[in-house]
Amino acid sequence: MISNPSLILTFTASDLEAGHKSVHTVTGDDLLTRSISIEHRLLDGLKPSSDKAQLSIRKGASVTEDIIRTEGDIHAVLMDGSATLFTGYVSTNFSWSVTDYGEETLSITLEDVGTRLLEKSFITEGFHLFQCEVYKAVEAIAEKAGITISPDSQKPTATVVRSVEGDESCKDLLTELLYEIGYVYAFDEYGEMYLHKVSVSSLSGIPTVDSSSLVSVGGTAVSLKKKIRQYRTARVTFQRLGEADDYLVYRDTTGQGDGHPYCYHEMKGGEHFDGTENYTPSADETRTPAYIEAVNAASENVIVGSRDIVAVTKLRTVFTAASGAINASCSLAGGKYIKVHAENTGRTPAYLTRLDAYGSILYVRDENAVIASGGSLTTDDGSTLKEDLVWIHNEESAKAHANLLASYHRNAGSEYTFTSFMDLAPGSVVHLEDDVFTGLSVNVLIVSKVTTDESDVYQYGAVGVS
Repeated sequence: MISNPSLILTFTASDLEAGHKSVHTVTGDDLLTRSISIEHRLLDGLKPSSDKAQLSIRKGASVTEDIIRTEGDIHAVLMDGSATLFTGYVSTNFSWSVTDYGEETLSITLEDVGTRLLEKSFITEGFHLFQCEVYKAVEAIAEKAGITISPDSQKPTATVVRSVEGDESCKDLLTELLYEIGYVYAFDEYGEMYLHKVSVSSLSGIPTVDSSSLVSVGGTAVSLKKKIRQYRTARVTFQRLGEADDYLVYRDTTGQGDGHPYCYHEMKGGEHFDGTENYTPSADETRTPAYIEAVNAASENVIVGSRDIVAVTKLRTVFTAASGAINASCSLAGGKYIKVHAENTGRTPAYLTRLDAYGSILYVRDENAVIASGGSLTTDDGSTLKEDLVWIHNEESAKAHANLLASYHRNAGSEYTFTSFMDLAPGSVVHLEDDVFTGLSVNVLIVSKVTTDESDVYQYGAVGVS
């Protein structure tokens, strides 16, 4: 039970009134008794959920005016004595309420760190290629969002490949990436992110929650809500990738003819070429760079043919010109895109006679499908969940994802809520046995936990695993 709460608020903006402190500690009577509730929710289906804490501050407290008036983020740490309970940010949604004894209070919600920081774009423009161990991708996304990863976090080892476009949020990338490899992210009491694998490796030796530790609420110890089972198995489609080195991915064909097999591209004095058009740069004009998609520029039909190119690395440029005044180069732009730049540094027209780019490429070798155990690739009665993977490109990982999907939808349609004196961590598996009221006996995965300053019991949400 929370017995000695305090709230440390740090105002990050410089819009406070003169003389107002940027750091406040709210304690004692300013924190309304029996108003504190902390919910840690690990899963929303098979994807991550978010944590929150709710509490009320007395209207007369000096900090309430600053909370409402500031336009900046308010970092919040909720303590119980010297123990940290929750780290995050104050939500922008507030409400006023009146206590039973007639005192006005400001009710606030604290959001976990990810709710605020993961909304950032991973890149604002252009493209970025992930071709690495999954944990390296997680570290890159967390660093971009300004999030610290807990040293106690699990470290998945799958290999992932994906090209990311500008303005995709860190949250969307991280959620989908971990979903495909069977993990979720969450945040500990210090606001550090950790990864949790969604799995039940063994049911032997798991703790039992029975009548000795269950608490009856309104005459009920365990509540059950069942969903109609929609899916019995899962079919997952993924693309296997191939590699090719020194592959022609771009060729300037301007003015190409019998006498000029590559190009015969006229550039006037001072002109530039970006792969799409000639232009003359202006000192007071910012030009958006042209991104050129890598293609099968030689029209070969043995290696890639009409299949998509996913990414280009190790680019080299081959160019020739009828004048030494012309410079040209091609550079990587992330993913399957390159940038092209040619310039006539002279004052008179000159011709570019060849501009090619060769690179090492990843391309779609073929598309494959796997089915979870007990399913069939050839028949579908409408009870098969179908998904396409975008990060995963190998059969082993795709099969693991399909099996997790099928297992979850077979068992997790049963949702349980119960109250207990036992302190259980979200993500743990327990045997739930109500031998007084319902005779229920089931193994469940804890997906949520609520702690309050009202009593020393915990409220849990769980889903069936068997």
